[in-house]
Amino acid sequence: LIVSLPALAYRFIPSLHNKIEFMLYDLERFGKGEVNTLNDAMRIVSVKVGMDIANNNILTGTGIGDLRSATEQYYQRYYPDITPENYRLPHNQWVWVFASSGLLSLLIFCHALYAPMLHSGALKHWLPWAFTIIMLSSMLTEHTLEEQMGTAFYVTFLLLLMNHFGRAHE
Repeated sequence: LIVSLPALAYRFIPSLHNKIEFMLYDLERFGKGEVNTLNDAMRIVSVKVGMDIANNNILTGTGIGDLRSATEQYYQRYYPDITPENYRLPHNQWVWVFASSGLLSLLIFCHALYAPMLHSGALKHWLPWAFTIIMLSSMLTEHTLEEQMGTAFYVTFLLLLMNHFGRAHE
């Protein structure tokens, strides 16, 4: 059932089928160097751009306020075929932090992200693990905590889980 469910969903859910087909089309075009108007390809390029910017500014990053201009300059220099309205900031939370603030800040960010759950004892239960996996998957494809909704979602559920499981842990 677990193996056949995704295949059945692909076959019988038109929106899923169309999304997968478009993603495959997008990746094919990306492989040929055509990225300007392709959503998934632009996300991949944005992460590559962010990593290159981070590697060029490994200790201090560009500064959060200068990340946009550094990204625009990078696109202009290395991706002149991409139009300015298609420039994207890194679509990955860790790359965003690394590029904007540097390696030390990335390490501090990782600690700050996971320390509350680790120290509250919440990760001994399945629900905080599920929450952590949801947040990790979101942060791989978006700069989740740079948006109000992402920050509100994370903080709200983190505090609820810590409150509930922190009390149960005492």
